[in-house]
Amino acid sequence: MKVVVFGGTGFTGSHIIEQLILEGHAVTIATQETDDIIFFRGLVANIVQFNKKDTSLIQQIIKGHDVVYNLSIEDKLHTNFLEDIEEEIEFTKKLIISSAVARIPRFIHLSSILIYDFQKEDSIDESYVSKPEYQIQKLVVKWEKKVHEVGQQNEIKTCILRPAISIGTRDRSSLFTRLLESHSNNLYPLIECGNTKVSLIDARDIGRAMVWLGTYECNNNDNEVFLVKGFNTTWYQLKQMIDTVIGNESQTIYLPKNLTNDQIRMYNLTPFTVKAFSANRLINDNKIRKKGFITKYNFEDTIRNIL
Repeated sequence: MKVVVFGGTGFTGSHIIEQLILEGHAVTIATQETDDIIFFRGLVANIVQFNKKDTSLIQQIIKGHDVVYNLSIEDKLHTNFLEDIEEEIEFTKKLIISSAVARIPRFIHLSSILIYDFQKEDSIDESYVSKPEYQIQKLVVKWEKKVHEVGQQNEIKTCILRPAISIGTRDRSSLFTRLLESHSNNLYPLIECGNTKVSLIDARDIGRAMVWLGTYECNNNDNEVFLVKGFNTTWYQLKQMIDTVIGNESQTIYLPKNLTNDQIRMYNLTPFTVKAFSANRLINDNKIRKKGFITKYNFEDTIRNIL
């Protein structure tokens, strides 16, 4: 494939781009002036710079490719500026329209399991209809809806990937990074006993899934949304695995579900994170597996690769 990637300079994006290159695809990385591109200079890829307001330049960059990847959700969800997300949703619309004008066959959008509420205790599949409680969840719903609507209006095939909580190298700001910091400080937080179940995935497998989506024969309808996970575990088992791989057992701080604001700040958490720690977040990704994609990295592989 000949692909162009927008919003790929974050941690997950770097793994997606890396996997595309490893599979032999020709990759153009579209970057903005403020993006950190040091890692990408060592890759066999074409790096170009664009301005979001310059539609003609965007169309020129897109022209001649087989697939456009939009990965900008990752960086935006790690910021506290919700207006930036609104702006990115509108830019996604521009990207899809520009892709259609350039007659690109496929537009692939990286989404997030943040789209889901915390009401379902057992596993969630693509058919589950979320009832968002938090503004960030509502924005992810809005973002995906925009991808569907604009894709259909402009007759371009769209695919959406919702990965489980990702962990991997080059991560600087996610929940897992904060947990590692807590572990190094010998104050690893767990809500109650840490028995809440969660689906996780190695960032390399997210990259592999996005490569697979680039060649998968998708249809332009609401069913072209895929969940993907690497493995299921609990927050306590995650702590145990970190202990084992590092070779040092961190002290565990057992916290109640109803934390005070002072406690939330003390343990480097957020109200949303506390909720995520307290409710099961299991994914049923049978759809993508039945279509032929299989993840590669298990629990221990993933943690050892990071540490």
